[in-house]
Amino acid sequence: MIGTTKRFSIYFSEETFVSKGILIVYLEEFEAAGKIILDDQLEKLSFGQNTIQPGFKAVELHQDKELWIHYKLTGPSNETWKVIRDPKTTRLLLSNLFPGEYQVAFKASYEGEDFSEELISKVFRIKKPFYLRFWFIHFTIFFSKGLGILIDVFFRYLHKLGVLKTAFDTKEKEKIFAEQELKMFGIAQKKG
Repeated sequence: MIGTTKRFSIYFSEETFVSKGILIVYLEEFEAAGKIILDDQLEKLSFGQNTIQPGFKAVELHQDKELWIHYKLTGPSNETWKVIRDPKTTRLLLSNLFPGEYQVAFKASYEGEDFSEELISKVFRIKKPFYLRFWFIHFTIFFSKGLGILIDVFFRYLHKLGVLKTAFDTKEKEKIFAEQELKMFGIAQKKG
């Protein structure tokens, strides 16, 4: 005998009872890098949080057939439906996601039959790593150009310094040579 809030029912085990159980899928919170991500933070996931775990629950009322969870990740690489047969956990691991916008879709079935309604998550966005962002690339370009200009100015300064030193050394040698010639001329005049 089975009691409910409205009445008693008698169940005979010999009877075959066919029921169409209702499947319902619920989406719970997202987890990324060990932290629970709230709905308003889904649009701001950094590249370091590119492994996410959406939580889900499936309510089934039909015990005769096995429960299958179907999921699909839509985004830069649209995937096909994947199946989890007889799920042992209520978390799905999606790792190494590339930068872009994604959505996760869930639906449940009884061994591929009698599908539940499709449940689609909010759009979440994985940002590009900082070294691929617009501002960092431009900063690197301008920094490299500035460094190149500074190195060029420094080498030109060294070159000018070397030219001046060479000119100074040449003038010094000419002065010494002229002094020696003058001494030789003076010595030659005294003798002569």
